[in-house]
Amino acid sequence: MPRRVRHAGWIADGYHLEKELREGGDLREGNRLLTAVWPYHTQKNRRATMRQIFIVFAISFFLLGGASATPVDDLVEVPKVLIPPVIDGQMDDVWKNVTEIHMEGWETAPSDDWYDLYSTWRMMWDEENIYLFYRCQDEYIEGEHTNPWERDSFEFYFDADNSKNQDGTGYDGVDDIQLRVAVWYETVDEIDAWFNNTADWGFIRDDIEFKAIETDLGWQAEVKMPMYNVQLGPEPGWEFGFEVQSNDNDSDHRETIGHWMHGGDTHASPQLWGTCVLSNLVVAEQLPVLAVDFTPVIDGVLDAGWQKMPVYTSNSFAYDVSAAEWWDPRPYINYWSDHYFTFQIGWDAEKLYIFLDKFDDAIVDEHANAWEQDGVELFVDGDHSQGAAYDGANDVQIRFNHWYATTDDITLGYGTGADWGFPKGNVEFAVGQADSGFTIEIAMPLSDLAIPIKQGVLFGFEIQSNDNDGSARDAERKWWSENNHSWDTPNLWGTCMLQGSPAAV
Repeated sequence: MPRRVRHAGWIADGYHLEKELREGGDLREGNRLLTAVWPYHTQKNRRATMRQIFIVFAISFFLLGGASATPVDDLVEVPKVLIPPVIDGQMDDVWKNVTEIHMEGWETAPSDDWYDLYSTWRMMWDEENIYLFYRCQDEYIEGEHTNPWERDSFEFYFDADNSKNQDGTGYDGVDDIQLRVAVWYETVDEIDAWFNNTADWGFIRDDIEFKAIETDLGWQAEVKMPMYNVQLGPEPGWEFGFEVQSNDNDSDHRETIGHWMHGGDTHASPQLWGTCVLSNLVVAEQLPVLAVDFTPVIDGVLDAGWQKMPVYTSNSFAYDVSAAEWWDPRPYINYWSDHYFTFQIGWDAEKLYIFLDKFDDAIVDEHANAWEQDGVELFVDGDHSQGAAYDGANDVQIRFNHWYATTDDITLGYGTGADWGFPKGNVEFAVGQADSGFTIEIAMPLSDLAIPIKQGVLFGFEIQSNDNDGSARDAERKWWSENNHSWDTPNLWGTCMLQGSPAAV
Protein backbone atom coordinates (compact mmCIF):
# COMPACT_ATOMS: atom_id res chain seq x y z
CA MET A 1 0.00 0.00 0.00
CA PRO A 2 1.22 3.54 -0.64
CA ARG A 3 2.43 5.53 2.31
CA ARG A 4 -0.07 8.30 2.86
CA VAL A 5 1.33 11.79 3.22
CA ARG A 6 -0.48 14.56 5.02
CA HIS A 7 0.08 17.83 3.23
CA ALA A 8 -1.57 20.84 1.61
CA GLY A 9 -2.19 21.34 -2.07
CA TRP A 10 -3.01 24.10 -4.52
CA ILE A 11 -5.99 23.90 -6.81
CA ALA A 12 -6.58 26.00 -9.92
CA ASP A 13 -9.89 27.57 -10.91
CA GLY A 14 -9.39 29.56 -14.09
CA TYR A 15 -6.92 32.26 -13.19
CA HIS A 16 -7.40 31.74 -9.47
CA LEU A 17 -5.56 29.26 -7.31
CA GLU A 18 -6.96 28.44 -3.92
CA LYS A 19 -5.23 26.65 -1.10
CA GLU A 20 -6.94 23.33 -0.43
CA LEU A 21 -6.23 21.55 2.82
CA ARG A 22 -6.62 17.94 1.74
CA GLU A 23 -6.44 16.24 5.12
CA GLY A 24 -6.64 19.05 7.61
CA GLY A 25 -3.87 21.13 9.13
CA ASP A 26 -2.14 24.18 7.78
CA LEU A 27 -0.03 24.71 4.68
CA ARG A 28 3.10 24.62 6.80
CA GLU A 29 2.03 21.95 9.24
CA GLY A 30 2.39 18.36 8.15
CA ASN A 31 3.18 19.11 4.54
CA ARG A 32 5.75 17.71 2.21
CA LEU A 33 7.46 20.60 0.47
CA LEU A 34 7.90 21.01 -3.26
CA THR A 35 11.57 21.91 -3.59
CA ALA A 36 14.46 21.07 -5.86
CA VAL A 37 17.32 21.17 -3.37
CA TRP A 38 18.06 20.22 0.24
CA PRO A 39 16.74 23.24 2.10
CA TYR A 40 17.80 21.82 5.48
CA HIS A 41 21.47 21.68 4.58
CA THR A 42 23.65 24.62 5.41
CA GLN A 43 23.97 27.02 2.53
CA LYS A 44 27.62 26.10 1.96
CA ASN A 45 27.03 22.36 2.01
CA ARG A 46 23.88 22.66 -0.05
CA ARG A 47 25.72 24.45 -2.81
CA ALA A 48 28.84 22.30 -2.62
CA THR A 49 26.77 19.20 -3.37
CA MET A 50 24.51 20.84 -5.94
CA ARG A 51 25.11 18.31 -8.67
CA GLN A 52 24.00 15.44 -6.48
CA ILE A 53 21.00 17.01 -4.80
CA PHE A 54 18.82 18.41 -7.57
CA ILE A 55 16.87 15.21 -7.18
CA VAL A 56 16.27 15.77 -3.50
CA PHE A 57 13.03 16.65 -1.78
CA ALA A 58 12.88 17.44 1.92
CA ILE A 59 10.38 16.11 4.45
CA SER A 60 9.26 18.52 7.11
CA PHE A 61 9.47 18.14 10.87
CA PHE A 62 5.74 17.61 11.28
CA LEU A 63 5.57 14.88 8.68
CA LEU A 64 8.32 12.89 10.34
CA GLY A 65 7.17 13.62 13.86
CA GLY A 66 10.79 13.94 14.94
CA ALA A 67 13.04 16.63 16.28
CA SER A 68 14.77 17.35 13.00
CA ALA A 69 14.22 17.01 9.28
CA THR A 70 15.73 14.10 7.39
CA PRO A 71 16.81 14.62 3.78
CA VAL A 72 15.98 11.82 1.37
CA ASP A 73 18.31 11.47 -1.61
CA ASP A 74 16.12 9.51 -4.02
CA LEU A 75 12.62 10.99 -3.66
CA VAL A 76 10.91 13.28 -6.15
CA GLU A 77 7.50 14.74 -5.45
CA VAL A 78 5.27 14.76 -8.53
CA PRO A 79 2.85 17.72 -8.64
CA LYS A 80 -0.72 17.47 -9.87
CA VAL A 81 -2.02 19.30 -12.94
CA LEU A 82 -5.66 20.23 -13.54
CA ILE A 83 -5.33 21.39 -17.14
CA PRO A 84 -3.16 18.78 -18.88
CA PRO A 85 -0.55 19.74 -21.47
CA VAL A 86 -0.98 19.15 -25.18
CA ILE A 87 1.14 16.13 -26.11
CA ASP A 88 3.10 17.62 -28.99
CA GLY A 89 6.70 17.49 -27.78
CA GLN A 90 6.66 21.21 -27.03
CA MET A 91 7.08 22.57 -23.52
CA ASP A 92 3.71 24.05 -22.54
CA ASP A 93 3.90 26.87 -20.00
CA VAL A 94 2.77 24.67 -17.11
CA TRP A 95 5.95 22.59 -17.46
CA LYS A 96 8.02 25.68 -16.56
CA ASN A 97 6.62 25.54 -13.02
CA VAL A 98 7.57 21.87 -12.58
CA THR A 99 11.00 21.15 -11.14
CA GLU A 100 13.51 19.99 -13.74
CA ILE A 101 15.46 16.89 -12.66
CA HIS A 102 19.01 16.58 -13.95
CA MET A 103 20.47 13.22 -14.97
CA GLU A 104 24.07 12.66 -13.87
CA GLY A 105 24.40 8.94 -13.21
CA TRP A 106 26.74 7.60 -15.89
CA GLU A 107 27.11 4.00 -16.91
CA THR A 108 29.43 5.16 -19.68
CA ALA A 109 30.31 8.84 -19.48
CA PRO A 110 30.24 11.21 -22.48
CA SER A 111 33.48 11.38 -24.41
CA ASP A 112 32.54 14.65 -26.12
CA ASP A 113 31.44 18.00 -24.69
CA TRP A 114 29.53 18.04 -21.39
CA TYR A 115 26.31 18.82 -23.23
CA ASP A 116 26.41 15.72 -25.44
CA LEU A 117 23.65 13.58 -23.86
CA TYR A 118 22.97 16.11 -21.11
CA SER A 119 19.38 15.15 -20.20
CA THR A 120 16.60 16.24 -17.85
CA TRP A 121 13.06 15.15 -17.04
CA ARG A 122 9.91 16.45 -15.35
CA MET A 123 6.72 14.71 -14.29
CA MET A 124 3.11 15.62 -13.45
CA TRP A 125 -0.08 13.66 -12.84
CA ASP A 126 -3.85 13.95 -12.83
CA GLU A 127 -6.67 11.56 -11.96
CA GLU A 128 -6.12 9.50 -15.10
CA ASN A 129 -2.56 9.95 -16.37
CA ILE A 130 1.13 10.40 -15.68
CA TYR A 131 2.81 13.09 -17.81
CA LEU A 132 6.53 13.00 -18.56
CA PHE A 133 8.68 15.57 -20.34
CA TYR A 134 12.21 14.60 -21.38
CA ARG A 135 14.86 16.87 -22.90
CA CYS A 136 18.18 15.73 -24.35
CA GLN A 137 21.00 17.82 -25.73
CA ASP A 138 22.65 15.70 -28.39
CA GLU A 139 25.29 16.77 -30.91
CA TYR A 140 24.42 14.03 -33.39
CA ILE A 141 21.06 12.24 -33.61
CA GLU A 142 20.95 8.63 -34.75
CA GLY A 143 17.60 6.86 -34.67
CA GLU A 144 18.36 3.76 -36.71
CA HIS A 145 19.96 0.58 -35.40
CA THR A 146 18.99 -3.09 -35.43
CA ASN A 147 18.98 -3.10 -31.63
CA PRO A 148 16.43 -0.60 -30.27
CA TRP A 149 18.53 0.12 -27.17
CA GLU A 150 21.36 1.33 -29.42
CA ARG A 151 19.24 4.08 -30.95
CA ASP A 152 19.14 7.60 -29.58
CA SER A 153 16.38 7.07 -27.06
CA PHE A 154 15.24 7.41 -23.49
CA GLU A 155 13.97 4.65 -21.23
CA PHE A 156 11.67 5.04 -18.27
CA TYR A 157 11.06 2.43 -15.62
CA PHE A 158 8.08 1.93 -13.31
CA ASP A 159 7.74 -0.12 -10.13
CA ALA A 160 4.16 0.75 -9.15
CA ASP A 161 4.20 -0.76 -5.67
CA ASN A 162 7.74 0.52 -4.96
CA SER A 163 8.75 -2.96 -3.82
CA LYS A 164 12.26 -2.42 -5.26
CA ASN A 165 12.54 -6.25 -5.32
CA GLN A 166 15.27 -6.13 -2.73
CA ASP A 167 16.19 -9.79 -3.11
CA GLY A 168 18.06 -8.82 -6.28
CA THR A 169 16.38 -11.36 -8.54
CA GLY A 170 15.34 -8.82 -11.18
CA TYR A 171 11.79 -7.69 -11.90
CA ASP A 172 8.99 -8.93 -9.64
CA GLY A 173 6.63 -10.04 -12.43
CA VAL A 174 3.86 -7.95 -10.90
CA ASP A 175 4.29 -4.33 -12.02
CA ASP A 176 7.97 -3.72 -12.88
CA ILE A 177 8.50 -2.54 -16.45
CA GLN A 178 11.01 -0.85 -18.73
CA LEU A 179 9.69 1.33 -21.59
CA ARG A 180 11.67 2.92 -24.41
CA VAL A 181 10.91 5.80 -26.78
CA ALA A 182 13.43 6.49 -29.54
CA VAL A 183 13.81 9.84 -31.21
CA TRP A 184 12.03 8.78 -34.41
CA TYR A 185 9.23 6.66 -32.92
CA GLU A 186 5.79 7.79 -34.06
CA THR A 187 3.24 5.17 -32.93
CA VAL A 188 2.54 3.39 -29.65
CA ASP A 189 3.27 0.04 -31.30
CA GLU A 190 6.90 1.14 -31.62
CA ILE A 191 7.30 1.70 -27.87
CA ASP A 192 9.59 -1.00 -26.51
CA ALA A 193 8.41 -2.79 -23.35
CA TRP A 194 10.65 -5.17 -21.39
CA PHE A 195 10.06 -7.24 -18.29
CA ASN A 196 13.61 -8.54 -17.71
CA ASN A 197 13.50 -12.06 -16.27
CA THR A 198 9.70 -12.21 -15.98
CA ALA A 199 6.76 -12.61 -18.31
CA ASP A 200 4.63 -9.76 -19.59
CA TRP A 201 2.20 -9.14 -16.72
CA GLY A 202 -0.37 -7.64 -19.09
CA PHE A 203 0.99 -4.23 -20.02
CA ILE A 204 -1.35 -2.41 -22.44
CA ARG A 205 -0.11 0.26 -24.84
CA ASP A 206 -3.60 1.50 -25.63
CA ASP A 207 -4.32 5.16 -24.87
CA ILE A 208 -0.64 6.10 -24.48
CA GLU A 209 0.17 9.35 -26.25
CA PHE A 210 3.67 10.57 -27.01
CA LYS A 211 5.56 12.85 -29.33
CA ALA A 212 9.31 13.09 -29.91
CA ILE A 213 10.74 16.02 -31.85
CA GLU A 214 14.18 17.25 -32.83
CA THR A 215 15.31 20.65 -31.53
CA ASP A 216 18.17 23.04 -32.24
CA LEU A 217 20.11 21.51 -29.35
CA GLY A 218 19.08 17.85 -29.66
CA TRP A 219 15.66 16.33 -29.13
CA GLN A 220 12.84 16.07 -26.61
CA ALA A 221 9.81 13.91 -25.95
CA GLU A 222 6.48 14.26 -24.14
CA VAL A 223 4.49 11.26 -22.89
CA LYS A 224 0.99 10.79 -21.48
CA MET A 225 0.70 7.41 -19.76
CA PRO A 226 -2.64 6.20 -18.35
CA MET A 227 -2.33 5.27 -14.69
CA TYR A 228 -3.80 1.84 -15.27
CA ASN A 229 -1.13 1.00 -17.85
CA VAL A 230 1.54 0.90 -15.16
CA GLN A 231 -0.79 -0.01 -12.24
CA LEU A 232 -0.52 3.31 -10.40
CA GLY A 233 -3.28 4.53 -8.10
CA PRO A 234 -4.28 8.17 -8.70
CA GLU A 235 -4.11 9.36 -5.11
CA PRO A 236 -1.78 11.73 -3.27
CA GLY A 237 0.82 9.87 -1.26
CA TRP A 238 1.19 6.96 -3.69
CA GLU A 239 4.89 6.11 -3.93
CA PHE A 240 6.39 4.23 -6.86
CA GLY A 241 9.82 3.24 -8.07
CA PHE A 242 11.10 5.16 -11.06
CA GLU A 243 14.19 5.58 -13.22
CA VAL A 244 15.11 7.33 -16.46
CA GLN A 245 17.93 6.33 -18.80
CA SER A 246 19.38 8.12 -21.86
CA ASN A 247 21.03 6.27 -24.75
CA ASP A 248 23.37 7.98 -27.21
CA ASN A 249 24.57 6.68 -30.56
CA ASP A 250 26.97 8.95 -32.41
CA SER A 251 28.33 6.37 -34.86
CA ASP A 252 27.32 2.74 -35.32
CA HIS A 253 26.58 1.68 -31.73
CA ARG A 254 25.45 3.00 -28.36
CA GLU A 255 28.40 4.90 -26.91
CA THR A 256 27.01 6.67 -23.87
CA ILE A 257 24.43 5.72 -21.22
CA GLY A 258 23.15 8.20 -18.67
CA HIS A 259 20.80 7.71 -15.70
CA TRP A 260 18.85 9.74 -13.21
CA MET A 261 19.72 7.66 -10.17
CA HIS A 262 22.64 5.30 -10.73
CA GLY A 263 25.09 4.20 -13.34
CA GLY A 264 25.37 0.49 -13.93
CA ASP A 265 22.84 -2.28 -14.18
CA THR A 266 19.68 -0.28 -13.52
CA HIS A 267 17.81 -1.80 -16.47
CA ALA A 268 17.67 -5.10 -14.58
CA SER A 269 17.74 -3.91 -10.96
CA PRO A 270 14.64 -2.16 -9.56
CA GLN A 271 16.38 -1.86 -6.19
CA LEU A 272 18.62 0.79 -7.81
CA TRP A 273 15.74 2.97 -8.98
CA GLY A 274 14.64 6.14 -7.27
CA THR A 275 11.23 6.88 -5.77
CA CYS A 276 8.48 9.28 -6.81
CA VAL A 277 5.43 10.25 -4.77
CA LEU A 278 2.19 11.74 -6.10
CA SER A 279 1.62 15.12 -4.49
CA ASN A 280 -1.54 17.18 -4.21
CA LEU A 281 0.41 20.36 -4.84
CA VAL A 282 -1.20 21.58 -8.06
CA VAL A 283 0.76 23.35 -10.78
CA ALA A 284 -0.63 25.73 -13.37
CA GLU A 285 0.63 28.31 -15.85
CA GLN A 286 0.65 30.93 -13.08
CA LEU A 287 3.45 30.69 -10.52
CA PRO A 288 1.93 30.68 -7.00
CA VAL A 289 3.56 33.25 -4.72
CA LEU A 290 2.83 31.99 -1.22
CA ALA A 291 2.16 34.20 1.78
CA VAL A 292 5.03 33.81 4.24
CA ASP A 293 4.52 33.04 7.92
CA PHE A 294 7.87 34.57 8.81
CA THR A 295 9.66 37.86 8.23
CA PRO A 296 12.81 37.19 6.22
CA VAL A 297 16.02 38.68 7.54
CA ILE A 298 17.55 40.22 4.43
CA ASP A 299 21.13 39.03 4.76
CA GLY A 300 21.69 36.72 1.79
CA VAL A 301 21.57 33.62 4.01
CA LEU A 302 18.94 30.92 3.56
CA ASP A 303 17.24 30.95 6.95
CA ALA A 304 14.65 28.60 8.43
CA GLY A 305 11.65 30.43 7.01
CA TRP A 306 12.74 29.97 3.42
CA GLN A 307 13.13 26.25 4.03
CA LYS A 308 9.34 25.97 3.97
CA MET A 309 8.92 27.68 0.60
CA PRO A 310 8.91 26.05 -2.86
CA VAL A 311 12.03 26.32 -4.98
CA TYR A 312 11.76 27.06 -8.71
CA THR A 313 14.41 26.65 -11.38
CA SER A 314 15.77 28.47 -14.39
CA ASN A 315 14.35 26.86 -17.51
CA SER A 316 16.08 28.20 -20.58
CA PHE A 317 18.86 30.15 -22.17
CA ALA A 318 17.92 33.38 -23.89
CA TYR A 319 18.64 33.62 -27.59
CA ASP A 320 19.35 36.80 -29.52
CA VAL A 321 18.83 36.66 -33.27
CA SER A 322 21.16 39.65 -33.66
CA ALA A 323 24.11 37.54 -32.44
CA ALA A 324 24.16 34.25 -34.32
CA GLU A 325 26.55 32.50 -31.95
CA TRP A 326 24.05 32.92 -29.10
CA TRP A 327 21.83 30.32 -30.68
CA ASP A 328 24.09 27.78 -28.99
CA PRO A 329 25.34 29.29 -25.70
CA ARG A 330 26.59 25.98 -24.30
CA PRO A 331 30.23 26.36 -25.42
CA TYR A 332 30.42 29.50 -23.28
CA ILE A 333 29.70 27.71 -20.02
CA ASN A 334 31.67 24.93 -18.36
CA TYR A 335 28.88 22.71 -17.08
CA TRP A 336 25.09 22.67 -16.83
CA SER A 337 25.22 24.16 -13.32
CA ASP A 338 27.43 27.07 -14.37
CA HIS A 339 25.13 30.09 -14.62
CA TYR A 340 22.17 27.99 -13.36
CA PHE A 341 19.90 29.52 -10.73
CA THR A 342 17.03 28.63 -8.43
CA PHE A 343 14.68 31.02 -6.68
CA GLN A 344 12.03 31.25 -3.98
CA ILE A 345 9.38 33.92 -3.76
CA GLY A 346 6.83 34.96 -1.12
CA TRP A 347 4.81 37.90 0.17
CA ASP A 348 3.18 39.42 3.22
CA ALA A 349 0.90 42.39 3.84
CA GLU A 350 3.67 44.81 2.88
CA LYS A 351 6.40 43.28 0.76
CA LEU A 352 7.46 40.88 -1.96
CA TYR A 353 10.38 38.65 -0.96
CA ILE A 354 12.80 36.79 -3.23
CA PHE A 355 15.71 34.50 -2.44
CA LEU A 356 17.88 33.65 -5.44
CA ASP A 357 20.73 31.13 -5.57
CA LYS A 358 23.09 31.58 -8.54
CA PHE A 359 25.77 29.06 -9.49
CA ASP A 360 28.79 30.61 -11.16
CA ASP A 361 32.31 29.20 -11.53
CA ALA A 362 33.91 32.54 -12.45
CA ILE A 363 32.49 35.78 -11.03
CA VAL A 364 33.28 38.91 -13.05
CA ASP A 365 32.27 42.29 -11.63
CA GLU A 366 34.18 44.57 -13.99
CA HIS A 367 32.58 45.73 -17.21
CA ALA A 368 31.52 49.13 -18.47
CA ASN A 369 28.00 47.84 -19.12
CA ALA A 370 26.03 46.82 -16.04
CA TRP A 371 24.19 44.10 -17.98
CA GLU A 372 27.51 42.45 -18.82
CA GLN A 373 28.50 41.99 -15.18
CA ASP A 374 27.61 38.86 -13.23
CA GLY A 375 24.21 39.41 -11.67
CA VAL A 376 20.47 38.96 -11.95
CA GLU A 377 17.59 41.06 -13.24
CA LEU A 378 13.98 41.10 -12.07
CA PHE A 379 11.16 42.21 -14.35
CA VAL A 380 7.84 43.21 -12.78
CA ASP A 381 4.56 44.27 -14.40
CA GLY A 382 2.50 45.34 -11.40
CA ASP A 383 -0.92 45.47 -13.05
CA HIS A 384 -0.34 42.48 -15.36
CA SER A 385 -1.18 44.59 -18.40
CA GLN A 386 1.23 42.50 -20.52
CA GLY A 387 1.96 45.21 -23.03
CA ALA A 388 4.16 44.96 -26.09
CA ALA A 389 6.20 47.80 -24.57
CA TYR A 390 6.72 49.17 -21.06
CA ASP A 391 3.67 51.16 -20.00
CA GLY A 392 5.49 53.95 -18.16
CA ALA A 393 3.30 53.27 -15.12
CA ASN A 394 4.40 50.09 -13.32
CA ASP A 395 6.60 48.04 -15.66
CA VAL A 396 10.18 47.94 -14.42
CA GLN A 397 13.47 46.10 -14.80
CA ILE A 398 15.53 45.92 -11.59
CA ARG A 399 19.16 44.77 -11.74
CA PHE A 400 21.16 43.36 -8.81
CA ASN A 401 24.76 42.60 -9.72
CA HIS A 402 27.15 40.58 -7.59
CA TRP A 403 29.17 43.55 -6.39
CA TYR A 404 26.19 45.76 -5.48
CA ALA A 405 26.18 46.83 -1.83
CA THR A 406 23.70 49.73 -1.52
CA THR A 407 20.44 50.77 -3.13
CA ASP A 408 22.34 53.46 -5.03
CA ASP A 409 24.04 50.65 -6.96
CA ILE A 410 20.75 49.15 -8.18
CA THR A 411 20.18 49.86 -11.87
CA LEU A 412 16.70 50.29 -13.32
CA GLY A 413 15.25 49.97 -16.78
CA TYR A 414 11.94 51.04 -18.28
CA GLY A 415 12.38 49.68 -21.80
CA THR A 416 11.18 52.27 -24.28
CA GLY A 417 8.64 53.61 -21.77
CA ALA A 418 8.87 56.59 -19.47
CA ASP A 419 10.84 56.54 -16.23
CA TRP A 420 7.97 56.49 -13.75
CA GLY A 421 10.27 56.74 -10.77
CA PHE A 422 10.42 53.34 -9.11
CA PRO A 423 11.71 54.16 -5.59
CA LYS A 424 14.75 51.89 -5.42
CA GLY A 425 15.71 53.48 -2.12
CA ASN A 426 12.94 51.43 -0.45
CA VAL A 427 14.41 48.13 -1.64
CA GLU A 428 16.24 45.91 0.84
CA PHE A 429 18.77 43.43 -0.52
CA ALA A 430 21.89 41.52 0.42
CA VAL A 431 24.39 39.49 -1.59
CA GLY A 432 25.72 36.33 0.03
CA GLN A 433 28.98 34.64 -0.98
CA ALA A 434 29.36 30.90 -1.52
CA ASP A 435 31.98 28.51 -2.86
CA SER A 436 30.14 27.89 -6.13
CA GLY A 437 28.55 31.28 -6.75
CA PHE A 438 26.44 33.71 -4.77
CA THR A 439 22.96 34.39 -3.39
CA ILE A 440 20.79 37.48 -3.48
CA GLU A 441 17.96 38.10 -1.00
CA ILE A 442 15.50 40.88 -1.76
CA ALA A 443 12.52 42.62 -0.16
CA MET A 444 10.46 45.23 -2.04
CA PRO A 445 7.26 47.03 -0.99
CA LEU A 446 4.31 45.73 -3.00
CA SER A 447 2.89 49.24 -3.18
CA ASP A 448 6.07 50.48 -4.89
CA LEU A 449 5.59 47.77 -7.52
CA ALA A 450 1.90 48.73 -7.92
CA ILE A 451 0.85 45.18 -6.99
CA PRO A 452 -2.50 45.17 -5.12
CA ILE A 453 -2.09 43.53 -1.73
CA LYS A 454 -4.67 40.76 -1.83
CA GLN A 455 -4.91 37.08 -2.58
CA GLY A 456 -5.48 36.09 -6.19
CA VAL A 457 -3.82 39.16 -7.71
CA LEU A 458 -1.81 38.52 -10.87
CA PHE A 459 1.37 40.33 -11.88
CA GLY A 460 3.90 39.89 -14.67
CA PHE A 461 7.29 38.53 -13.66
CA GLU A 462 10.59 37.31 -15.06
CA ILE A 463 14.06 36.54 -13.69
CA GLN A 464 17.18 36.71 -15.83
CA SER A 465 20.73 35.70 -14.90
CA ASN A 466 23.71 37.29 -16.68
CA ASP A 467 27.04 35.46 -16.89
CA ASN A 468 30.44 36.93 -17.70
CA ASP A 469 33.41 34.58 -17.47
CA GLY A 470 35.92 36.89 -19.10
CA SER A 471 35.47 40.07 -21.09
CA ALA A 472 31.78 40.11 -22.03
CA ARG A 473 28.41 38.62 -21.18
CA ASP A 474 28.56 35.02 -22.39
CA ALA A 475 24.96 33.95 -21.88
CA GLU A 476 21.61 34.72 -20.27
CA ARG A 477 19.46 32.23 -18.41
CA LYS A 478 15.81 32.80 -17.55
CA TRP A 479 12.89 31.36 -15.64
CA TRP A 480 10.26 31.97 -18.30
CA SER A 481 11.16 33.16 -21.79
CA GLU A 482 13.82 32.16 -24.31
CA ASN A 483 13.56 35.55 -25.99
CA ASN A 484 16.31 38.07 -25.29
CA HIS A 485 13.89 41.01 -25.34
CA SER A 486 12.55 40.89 -21.80
CA TRP A 487 14.28 44.24 -21.34
CA ASP A 488 11.71 45.97 -23.57
CA THR A 489 8.76 43.58 -24.02
CA PRO A 490 6.61 42.81 -20.94
CA ASN A 491 4.31 40.41 -22.79
CA LEU A 492 7.23 37.97 -22.92
CA TRP A 493 7.21 37.64 -19.13
CA GLY A 494 5.51 34.95 -17.09
CA THR A 495 2.67 35.40 -14.60
CA CYS A 496 2.65 35.15 -10.81
CA MET A 497 -0.30 34.99 -8.43
CA LEU A 498 -0.41 36.04 -4.77
CA GLN A 499 -1.64 33.12 -2.69
CA GLY A 500 -2.48 32.59 0.96
CA SER A 501 -3.56 35.09 3.57
CA PRO A 502 -1.08 37.67 4.85
CA ALA A 503 -3.41 38.23 7.80
CA ALA A 504 -2.10 34.94 9.19
CA VAL A 505 1.48 36.19 9.16
